[in-house]
Amino acid sequence: MEVETMEHNISARKRKLRLIGGLFTLILVAFTLLGNTLFALTLPKVITGEAAKGSLDYFYKGSAVIKPVQEVELTNPAGWKVTKVLVGKGENVQKGQSLITYDSTEAKQQIEDEQAALQKLELSMSLLENEYIEAAHKEDYAALLQAKAALEAAKIDRDIQKKHIQAAQKKLLSNQELVAPFAGIITDIKAMEGMAAGGADIRLSNSSKGYQFELKIAASIAAMFTIGEGMEAQLLEKKNRVIQGNISLMEDSDPGNSGSLLPQGTAGTDEPATRIVVTVQDKTVKGGESVRVNIAKKGSEDTLLIASTAIRKDHTGTYVYTIETRQGPLGNAFYAVRRPITILNANEHTTAVSEGLFDKEQVITESSEPLMDGERIRQ
Repeated sequence: MEVETMEHNISARKRKLRLIGGLFTLILVAFTLLGNTLFALTLPKVITGEAAKGSLDYFYKGSAVIKPVQEVELTNPAGWKVTKVLVGKGENVQKGQSLITYDSTEAKQQIEDEQAALQKLELSMSLLENEYIEAAHKEDYAALLQAKAALEAAKIDRDIQKKHIQAAQKKLLSNQELVAPFAGIITDIKAMEGMAAGGADIRLSNSSKGYQFELKIAASIAAMFTIGEGMEAQLLEKKNRVIQGNISLMEDSDPGNSGSLLPQGTAGTDEPATRIVVTVQDKTVKGGESVRVNIAKKGSEDTLLIASTAIRKDHTGTYVYTIETRQGPLGNAFYAVRRPITILNANEHTTAVSEGLFDKEQVITESSEPLMDGERIRQ
């Protein structure tokens, strides 16, 4: 009986020990899990996006002012006072048409004075010719030589005086009025009647050269355009009437805010810009009209795209963070891995990548705090 009681007690103690051991193990596991959970809450939280193939689309919105391809400033080099302005701003003029007349009173008086001086020279030459003839009749050799020399000098003075008169007449003819060097439109008038010219009197555009407007577009996007490519623009002052144009020039320029090349939105860009000149094929424009341009450009269909918020840069280059999964005793752990990339193109929301990533790969687009390469994270 006593032996049975002792065996029962020993068995009961073993059960208690197993129970206590099991409880201890459960508590240890619980604390471990709780500790891991609390630790995980201290890790940076990230949001991911998937790299996927597609096309990078752009919508350009810009505005500009139509200007003449050729525009010249006309002035009176003599600086004479304006007597009458014969044309108005915006007026069509023909080649050779008189635009302004000037006060030429002094110039005309100068010509009259020069002509009077010429008459005096011709009278003196008549006297010298008589002296020369008289010396020849008297056979006075010394007087003959003197009269001949005086006559030759007078002829030289007469020729010089004639040239002075011709120059004065030419100046009068070219400066008494301002004429149009070509057919065009008067774009500005500075001349005032009764006032001497202080600069350009008239600005004239050449109608035969046509009109143009300029746009500044991000260089990476301008590469999608070609010289000679057609472009439509809306005339804002004429109920948004559409006019046609062609790209005539593309050259490097400073970044500008003439427009935006974005997906469904507007925003500026700090990247190098390209100046695009569009020649307008419309005979109704006169210059000064405002136009609006809306262009849609579609990129390659087989481009690897990621969210622009995933892009990071430092002194070593451009990169993104991808997620690496590692097996652990308590489950999977996730780590941020830095991946250098090469950007092909970008807009406000999406970036096209040519190197560094694979299709369907997960990239970190947002994080609760700055990340480091190899740092553990939570999703």
